[in-house]
Amino acid sequence: MVALNKTYRKTLTPDRSAKDSGHRYYSPEISRWLNRDPIGERAFEVQESRYHFIGIPSPSGNLYSSFDNKPVLGIDPFGLQSWSGNPITGPQGPAQGDPGFYGGWDCCNGEIYHVLTECCCRGRVVRRAPIDTGVRTCEHSYWFGLPQHAWIEFEGGGSIGFYPNPYGPNPFHAPGMISSPDSSYEGGYPSDCEDVELSPCEYDIDRFVTKVKSAATIPPPTYVYGMYDCRHFLYDAINNALNISAGCTIPIVP
Repeated sequence: MVALNKTYRKTLTPDRSAKDSGHRYYSPEISRWLNRDPIGERAFEVQESRYHFIGIPSPSGNLYSSFDNKPVLGIDPFGLQSWSGNPITGPQGPAQGDPGFYGGWDCCNGEIYHVLTECCCRGRVVRRAPIDTGVRTCEHSYWFGLPQHAWIEFEGGGSIGFYPNPYGPNPFHAPGMISSPDSSYEGGYPSDCEDVELSPCEYDIDRFVTKVKSAATIPPPTYVYGMYDCRHFLYDAINNALNISAGCTIPIVP
């Protein structure tokens, strides 16, 4: 992090052929860096994420390119990432003190990471890419264009389904009944299930899974087909869990 705290300036090499930006050398003669991006191949992912973040197509990757190929308009004070405009006063660049002022980089417990593709979670650098939560949402078959049944499954076993009470007088409008496990469907229709994936930089995944499982213990609402049936129960269980699971997760590496 010492280099990140350098003053916003470039210094010439003794032979005045290149400028030292702290992390690599820039050649004005050929308008490019003389060294590859400090993070190597990860820079391609960072570049793609950055351009997706600002809503424009990503140019072809080049670990030696500089200033987004716009040397008159762009700046890259530390050899880490280009920005258009003045990073201290201009509206197009991040303000000094923001992580983006250092080209989108920040520090986590002594380790440098890029804020678009990674985060700092309890002192550990974590990738933002979504990971499997172990929760699956399932919908099986269709009757006249409508799902026959929707339910939730969990990795390692367990499931939750919602039905009308079979002893009610009307199967389309009756007291609801929560079935856990949902033994009529669990594991029988894997092609009808989708994994729920979340970013470990945005959610506490253990809390999310615990909250989804707790849907099996709530007082069952009234079952009304088409207005509040198994599908609505599934969506509520997932969304309620998402709403209380903001945070971060340090993934377990096998």
